[in-house]
Amino acid sequence: MKSRKLRNLAFTLHRYIGLAVGIILVIVGLTGSLLVFQHEMDEWAIQQRFGYVVPQEQRLSTGTLVDGVKAAYTNHPDWQVGQVQMLPKQEFYTIRLNRPDDTQWEVFVNPYTGVIMGDRQRETALFSRVLELHYTLLVGNTGMVIVGIATFLLVILSITSIILWLGLRSSLVLLPFCW
Repeated sequence: MKSRKLRNLAFTLHRYIGLAVGIILVIVGLTGSLLVFQHEMDEWAIQQRFGYVVPQEQRLSTGTLVDGVKAAYTNHPDWQVGQVQMLPKQEFYTIRLNRPDDTQWEVFVNPYTGVIMGDRQRETALFSRVLELHYTLLVGNTGMVIVGIATFLLVILSITSIILWLGLRSSLVLLPFCW
């Protein structure tokens, strides 16, 4: 009789903890998936918006590209070149301009011709919110505690599932003898 009460308690705990933890784990899992593919999604968006560069024999020097960007953005003298980067799957360079309001502007440049293919404000807001949702559920330290508790409860779910599985398995083994 004690094993039956333990099994019923385990089943009840398993059910309600599973519902609560399941919601949190779905959020953490989906946001984690987005974060894993953040760079690929960004590269795809860049390709769709700015196109491709046809490789040629000789690239212009980085200094020439930076000078071309500075000349194109002379109406913003307070913007400073912060970083020059070549994206791995595209042939163009990204030159980041730091603005006084602590945001960045990305300028995409063809490294063979020096032509500016386009620009955009660096889009960190979306993925920073996804990261915050992933770790803190958008509620700061309280969210970190909730995610930690959900992780602990996942361990309890694992233990109760073993108890339930063993109980179900013993019932299935004894079932032929009940006839």
